[in-house]
Amino acid sequence: MRERNNKGDRKLPPRVYAHGKKYRWHPKSGGSIAICPIESPLSLVWLEYEKLINKHRRNVTELFHEYFDSTQFKALAPSTQRSNLARVPILIKVFGNMNPNSLLPKHIRAFMDKRGEHSISTANNDFSLLSKVMQCVVA
Repeated sequence: MRERNNKGDRKLPPRVYAHGKKYRWHPKSGGSIAICPIESPLSLVWLEYEKLINKHRRNVTELFHEYFDSTQFKALAPSTQRSNLARVPILIKVFGNMNPNSLLPKHIRAFMDKRGEHSISTANNDFSLLSKVMQCVVA
């Protein structure tokens, strides 16, 4: 990693910059996220940075746990909840350790093709659950 041009920013975490009235983190995926006010001590900037990094390091397994704790899942009929819970082991086995941001259509397509060899409806239902989990957590 190259050294920062602005000497005042050298004590800041990677990809964190003073912008306007806030410190902002610029993730590699694009955009920026406000961390804390510019007058905050450096220790608070680092603390908030660590929280953001840990939040962005989640894997798909953690997203499933969040989804099952959500009101969206609890609003489903009990039989649908059981059906969704039965699908989880195979989805976690395939996608569980992946970062949600690195999950690409080609990964899902390969899974659907392999799963569809046995049953197309099962593959579609697995895909539907995975889509719900990703949408619920992102929203």
